[in-house]
Amino acid sequence: FSCLITFVVVILFFAGAFLTHTLQIQATEPGLEVPVVSEGREVKRVVLLGASSVIKSVFNGLQTELDQLASVSDGPEIEYVNLDIPYTEINMQNVVDYIITAEVDLIITGHSEVKYLKDKLRDIPIVVALASDPVESGFAVSQMGSGRNLAFIEGGSSANAAKRLDFFLELMPEAKNILVIRGADFLDDTGPLGIENLRQEAMKRQINLIDKEFTTRQELNKFFLEYDFSQVDAIYRHQGGFNAANIDLFFAFNPKIKKPIIMMNRQELEAGGVIAYGPRYEKVGAAGAAVVWQILKGQAHPANIPIVHNFQNELGLNRRVAKELGLTIPDSFLSKADYIID
Repeated sequence: FSCLITFVVVILFFAGAFLTHTLQIQATEPGLEVPVVSEGREVKRVVLLGASSVIKSVFNGLQTELDQLASVSDGPEIEYVNLDIPYTEINMQNVVDYIITAEVDLIITGHSEVKYLKDKLRDIPIVVALASDPVESGFAVSQMGSGRNLAFIEGGSSANAAKRLDFFLELMPEAKNILVIRGADFLDDTGPLGIENLRQEAMKRQINLIDKEFTTRQELNKFFLEYDFSQVDAIYRHQGGFNAANIDLFFAFNPKIKKPIIMMNRQELEAGGVIAYGPRYEKVGAAGAAVVWQILKGQAHPANIPIVHNFQNELGLNRRVAKELGLTIPDSFLSKADYIID
């Protein structure tokens, strides 16, 4: 009888070991995703789509705040899918194909990407972070909502366009010829307000804007190689996804350019710009988290969510670059700067 008991124990032991091994293989098999759910909470899958440093800063602020909201209030758990993919039509086609087959509950992306996604993915909520004039761009029916599956966090780029030029002219009042680099209108689709505000302010200040539009990275690279920058006093980095995606070229050619570059955010200023004016993008993302959380909890629909904007802007100066370029920094400008990079 004791032999029989021993035999049964041995069989149970090996059976348990085999079952455990089988479960481990199943759980780690490539392509098999096993979300961890705490106390039966629902899991919502959120796609973060974008590759520029600007949109990643927004994502960081949004994800930090969204995780905090999820941890202190009732609602779903969040599973993030990071699609670090630059905007091209082919890439967006592949993204759409992926999202259609995957179980995605919400997409967070930038302004450039949404112009392709909006007609392909009408049943999934899309939150557009750092949107640029969504009403004027035709993406939203009014400031009170898109009327469809889109919600917008507006970064204020167009409203800041003229102010950015004004601040630079305080730093370099003798500037007369300013080169504006931007993506073609059909490519960025950011609406006309930004460039129109800039043109009106330049006309008022008797500044000659040399407006250059680009459609490809190769075209911009060729321009930097061949252009005679001695004929301009500064470069104005215009808003839009094209410049955000190709901002590295501005700095790669800095030794050739040798001119002040007017930037939009702190990251670009640290990389070699002379001044920057705009919101802190982490805070823009944090504001967007509240919108995302309402949608995920079913408390709001993107169609009826008012456009979020009016963020506090920051003026930054890269004092090291200004000195290298021989610029005299007025005390009045230093007193206005919210941050200074040395």
